[in-house]
Amino acid sequence: MPQPDQEKVPAISDERQQWMCGPRQGLLTHEFAEVIGVDARSIRDEIRNGRLPGNRLEAYGYIFAYCATVDDVASFYELQADVADVLRTRLNVDIFDESPMMGQLENYSNVSWNVCTEFETPDEFHKENPKDA
Repeated sequence: MPQPDQEKVPAISDERQQWMCGPRQGLLTHEFAEVIGVDARSIRDEIRNGRLPGNRLEAYGYIFAYCATVDDVASFYELQADVADVLRTRLNVDIFDESPMMGQLENYSNVSWNVCTEFETPDEFHKENPKDA
């Protein structure tokens, strides 16, 4: 399997809390999708492919979300100022516990736990986390 271009792979944010607790650095892709009417998966694809600057968020060794700054998304999608302002109001709102449950994962000792993620399908989750596939 070909390896992705390392320059295009978005970094894993070391400070997950900066993206999840207000005031936040930016928003998760599903938050942008709700406001600008673009599919969240296509926003994540733009970040994955290096066309839109963004970060991956990790918890317990699993990538569970993608995020970006409002300015980067506004510039990339050429959003009007009033739309960008609506997005900026969300920066002060905590996002914990808003991601849907993706289901059960089992670790090497057959202990399972629920995983919250913004990915829309198990396939997208497993593509992002191949160690779990």
